[in-house]
Amino acid sequence: NRYLIRTVHEAKVAEELGEIIVRQGAGAGGRVGGELRLRDIASRIERTAVEREELSLVGQREAIELAVFREGDANTVLVADAVLERVAALQKTLPEGHELVVLSNQAGFIDAAIMEVALNTLIGGGLAILVLLFFLRDLRSTLVIGVAIPISLLVSFVPLTALGVSLNLMSLGGLALGVGMLVDNSIVTLEAIARIREGLLAKGEVAGSRVRSAIEGTSEIAGSVVASTLTTVAVFFPMAFVEGVAGQLIRDLAYAVSFSILSSMVVSLTLVPVLQALGDDAGEPQADADARSKRSALAYLAAIPALLWLPIRLAVRGLGWLLELLSRPLTWTWEKLEAQYPKLLRGALRVRVPVLLLSVGLCAAVFWSGRDLGRTLLPEVRQGEIYVQLELPQGTALEHTTA
Repeated sequence: NRYLIRTVHEAKVAEELGEIIVRQGAGAGGRVGGELRLRDIASRIERTAVEREELSLVGQREAIELAVFREGDANTVLVADAVLERVAALQKTLPEGHELVVLSNQAGFIDAAIMEVALNTLIGGGLAILVLLFFLRDLRSTLVIGVAIPISLLVSFVPLTALGVSLNLMSLGGLALGVGMLVDNSIVTLEAIARIREGLLAKGEVAGSRVRSAIEGTSEIAGSVVASTLTTVAVFFPMAFVEGVAGQLIRDLAYAVSFSILSSMVVSLTLVPVLQALGDDAGEPQADADARSKRSALAYLAAIPALLWLPIRLAVRGLGWLLELLSRPLTWTWEKLEAQYPKLLRGALRVRVPVLLLSVGLCAAVFWSGRDLGRTLLPEVRQGEIYVQLELPQGTALEHTTA
């Protein structure tokens, strides 16, 4: 028989293990019994190797496999980077013929996923700006919103950092989701400012029209912007306090969406009006001939940026002309739909009951189809790795398995 024995003290040779006391009992009447040592019951004590049940091979060479696991609150990417740095240092100290090989690294998959989400966020922001330029056809307003998007994201990093939220898949996904909502507040502010400025220009009040329209337009829609933003935040922010696994998964996303939308609200009520008011004609009297003659040579240097800006301006105008040309079919379709919409609405109001029944039927069909949707905690994640598991007949020798 074989016995597994754990010793506290170190044994120099296998024979010393025979002196281990296995039992020290008591005899009859409380008399102390003799000691039973390992050599008394063991026929032979020798040092031998444990029968091997596992074998690791890397490139047809036998290897020692080592798995490194992070603690629960540790960052996977940081731990992997530290391990790789240590591996690179140990490579220089290994004897000839030995090397450390990284077989699997989850940090690579995480980094690739984060980079992909970040790239998609940038692409989404760029497409949002192009769509705005396509519909607004105003370069100034488009540039204002283009500036508001990254600034809103940067401002949202302040509370996210304070709460210890890192740039992970969930937080970046929340920011990507928030990019589509960031422009809403800015568009509402720009529309109000443009409407009021058109009214001022119609009255002939050109001087100071940009500043006045920025102030009055922002004051007019400030309450609506705050209310609409808070209603959206009221949906996402409570998700950060969900208990259990679900809360751990969506907490960063809820924080990212909530703070990015709040940041866009602040930017739309502060930065956007200021940018729209830039370049206003305050209506100040022009200087007389004597004052103009006293201008220094630095005034002529101011023309250099204008000359440098000329090619960019021509390129922007060319892009605007191209967008206008491409948007003509869409504009024509939109105008036709806009002209037919009142007729469609009046027709629907004349047959209220069938329209209402049709709407209720569509809602019921959508609700019923939603019952067939599958329910899982997380979708299947593919890391680009292939694992093959082979099961051989029971009792197959290890040498035959690795052959």
